[in-house]
Amino acid sequence: HITGSNSKTYYLAATVWRQLSNIMIIREALRHRGKTMKIKVGQQIALSSFNRFNKDLSAASSVCLMHLQSIGENGPALVDTVSPQQLTGSRESLINAIEECEVLRQFDDGRKLLIFRCNTLGDSPIIDELGRLRERCYRDIGAGSGKDRDNDVFDETYYHVILWDPSDEEILGAYRLIPVGEQLAQHGITGLYSNSLFKYHNNAYSCLSQCVEIGRGFIQKPYQKSNVLDYLW
Repeated sequence: HITGSNSKTYYLAATVWRQLSNIMIIREALRHRGKTMKIKVGQQIALSSFNRFNKDLSAASSVCLMHLQSIGENGPALVDTVSPQQLTGSRESLINAIEECEVLRQFDDGRKLLIFRCNTLGDSPIIDELGRLRERCYRDIGAGSGKDRDNDVFDETYYHVILWDPSDEEILGAYRLIPVGEQLAQHGITGLYSNSLFKYHNNAYSCLSQCVEIGRGFIQKPYQKSNVLDYLW
């Protein structure tokens, strides 16, 4: 929201003859030269906020205008917003945690395929970063949670396969997995993420115990057109 206005003469001209007000735009811009303008930046607007308008662009733009006017006056948000994303800990703590992961394979270009399982009771910089990157990638396709992290309780017990680039010091992509038989033995059926999405029949347990559950995959946008997916698989 930018606080500012044009002169009364400009608005009067606009009501009388629109083309005249267009000609006066340069004059109005020069009139503000050397002055300070107040700019207030709100949180990112969630794309899901516009689903209810069913492609009615006029209604959507009107709500956006009212939303901007509201935050300009320190009022409430009139549309759904998403939380900003920031790295919680230091980059150094993430790198130190990455270096402790088991290396599944190191590629010729220096990138490493790692496997990680959270074994600490406290916060994990790897789990935090995975949640941050997931949310960023999922937001790009309109599927973000709206929170600053896409983490859940299953992150603590599942394995995470990670592609790490030491030169960029970045997690390029990852997915999580769990041998279902192992998870059933330790945590029961409620320990499976897929159980929160589907209701398994009792007869399915014997089959499930021979499966591996894989999901929550992502690849950072700058690397999506590279061979990162090949490395992960």
